[in-house]
Amino acid sequence: LIVLLQTAQMRRLLAPLKELQSFTRRVGAGDWTSHAPVLQEDEIGALAYSFNQMVDELRATTVSRDYVDNIIRSMGDALLVVDQDGIIQSANPAALTLLGYAEREIRGLHAETVLDPMANLAPLEPYEQNTRELYFRHRTGQLIPVLFCSTELKDSSGQPEGMVWVAQDITESKRITEELIAAKDTAERASRAKSTFLANM
Repeated sequence: LIVLLQTAQMRRLLAPLKELQSFTRRVGAGDWTSHAPVLQEDEIGALAYSFNQMVDELRATTVSRDYVDNIIRSMGDALLVVDQDGIIQSANPAALTLLGYAEREIRGLHAETVLDPMANLAPLEPYEQNTRELYFRHRTGQLIPVLFCSTELKDSSGQPEGMVWVAQDITESKRITEELIAAKDTAERASRAKSTFLANM
């Protein structure tokens, strides 16, 4: 009878531990939606409560990170993250398309590789946030005019750890501007020719 009572008591004590073990397996498999059942107000119940808090925090962090990653992936402008040594750490899909690289190829390259040599590496130096025109260099060597902005990237303690570059391809707008300038010059020449003709007449 004593053995039966002890066995029953042991099962009652181990049941919450088995539930907690099953819960940790589900979390380890990537299930962030479940919670550990708090069956008793004892040490095991406190442990289950702490596990639930941890899972809630991990789920919030993961959702926030995924949300930011989705925004970066969806950006139409090119985004590059460059460390303090000028090494490219990451690039969004728009940057990969603009520069003609695959993600595994561009990561680890020096930023000089994607900059016009005439840029004099100015984008690699920390400076006040501003926007200006410069040229990126496609992997084929073709120069691409971009509207460029660089901001300093800081770690959680506020120390600088690199830069974030954002660039917008302005090839089409430059082409249109050049065509408008050429059309204006043609119109002005025609106007001068007309004035000269009328004066001669």
